[in-house]
Amino acid sequence: MLDKLEQPGQAQQVSCNVPIHHRDTRSLDEEPLAAPEVVALVGRPGEREGIIHRLRGVDPADVSLGLEVEPVWSKERTGAIADMSHIRSAGPD
Repeated sequence: MLDKLEQPGQAQQVSCNVPIHHRDTRSLDEEPLAAPEVVALVGRPGEREGIIHRLRGVDPADVSLGLEVEPVWSKERTGAIADMSHIRSAGPD
C-alpha cells in the first residue's frame, strides 16, 4: 500500500475518520489531549483497501469524506509503515 501512496496524480481520499479526544493509557484514567487528533482511513476512490493513519494540519471539524490527502514521509525511511509520519490535506496551503 505504501508504494501506491507515492504514485503522482493518484488522489488519496478520506473514507472514514474519527476524532480522538483522549490518549489511551490502557487504564481507567485516560489523559485528555490538549487538542483533538484525527485518525483516518484513506485510499484511492473505488478501491477497497486503504491505510489508517493520523491526519494532521486539519481542524477536525473540517475533515469530511472525500477530503484529498497526501502522505508526509519521515526523513529516514526503512521501508516500514513508520516511514510515514502522518497524512495531511492535499489542498492549497
